[in-house]
Order: sequence, then C-alpha cells, then structure tokens
Amino acid sequence: MAKEDELSSAKPLGLISEFRCNQSILEARHPFSLLHWDKSGAIWSEFSRKWPELESAKIDPAHTQFILNNRYSIFTSIDKSGVIDLQPSKSGENAYAEIIKDFFQIVIKYLEVSSFTRLGHRQQYFKQYKNQDQASASFFATNLINVPSSSNFGIEELPVLPEVAMRWENKKIGTTLRMKVEGIHHILDAPGSQVFTRQEIEETGIVIDVDYYTKVAISVGQLNIPIWLNQADQIIKRGVNKILGGK
Repeated sequence: MAKEDELSSAKPLGLISEFRCNQSILEARHPFSLLHWDKSGAIWSEFSRKWPELESAKIDPAHTQFILNNRYSIFTSIDKSGVIDLQPSKSGENAYAEIIKDFFQIVIKYLEVSSFTRLGHRQQYFKQYKNQDQASASFFATNLINVPSSSNFGIEELPVLPEVAMRWENKKIGTTLRMKVEGIHHILDAPGSQVFTRQEIEETGIVIDVDYYTKVAISVGQLNIPIWLNQADQIIKRGVNKILGGK
C-alpha cells in the first residue's frame, strides 16, 4: 500500500477509554529517613496483619518490597515509597485505593514522614493493532509528527516504530507523556487440564506512558492520598484525550 493510502486509511486512536491500562504506579518521595533501617520490619508486620496474603520480594536495609495477591507490588525505602498495580485493567479499584491508604498511614507513622517532596501518578496504556504498519499509521494520524507524503531519506515506506515524548511543567506540577509503537511480550501461567501451562503472547500496538507529578513539598496533614490519586487519574485521562483529538 502506498504511503498516502496508509495514512488516509488510518483509524483514529479514539479516546483513552479504548486503551487497556497495563500498569498504574503511585510513588511518594519523602526526605531521607534512616528510620527505614530500624522500622521496616514493623512497617511490614503491621501491614500484613490486614493484608495477610503479603509475600516478600526484596529485603535489604535501604529498600524493601512485597507482592500482594500476585498483583500489587508495594515498596518502601529510605527516600520513597509506592504501590504498583500490575493488572489495573481488571476490577479492583477500591482495593487499590484501600491498599494505598493503609500502606501510607503506616509509612508515615513509622518513618515519621511530615511531608512528601514529590507525588507521582504514572499510567501505562496500550491499544492493540493487527500489525506494526496499522499501529504506525494510526500514530501518525494524531499529527504529533509530520510525515512527508513523498519519499524521505530515499525510502518510500512509513517510518517504523515511531515515538514522541513531551513534558508540561509549571512551578507546582508537571506531566511527562511518551507515546510509541511497540511490540510487547507477555508470559502467562494459564490453567490446563491438570497443571498450569506457560503461554507466551506477543502484541503490537501503541503505548502511552503518562507521569503526572507534583513539584512542591506537601504536608501529610494537608494530603489525602487516595483523593489526590483519583484527581490525578482524571487529569491524566482528560489530558491524554486532548492529545488523541478527543475532548
């Protein structure tokens, strides 16, 4: 297919609701706290009393990390803590908010955190396409990058694996957005007749990675993290929809 035909036949990306959210990350940075060396055991002991399915993933003096229900990665260190939802496209938003609330109450208590120097909410979205050419054509249909209709560098075909990155900032907040065509690889343990079998899945599509963050310190007394997270999530969705040509 000629380059002009590929571009003219490209389907619009639509709204962010048409993408699958592959990962959701909340990270809170705080002043350097040596209390982590002494209090990490108490942090995880108290958290596991409410969430007994907690399993250790990494333990060292400066960084501890646990996995909950094979879905949530929860970590704390001498200068930051966070919760990662590895399957946000599934149901469970209420559980995610409850985990965040419980975990940060404990972190604030034992690390004696009085303020967060940076809060970041990062979302990674994916929309699958039949092949790389279709994904690239839809990417270029956003007009974020100008693609000459004639050959370029002596090559007639469309560029492969296009990618763009942008950042918006003011004195208080910022957002970084990266969008690219990419092939992603999954390894899933799927139940068979008697044993679990490993399935490998390849998908090609468009990845949108957005990080919304604060740039000024926020007192813990002025902050409700689950509410802030919900507001950040709505800001991300509205902002990405503007990039995609929606409203």
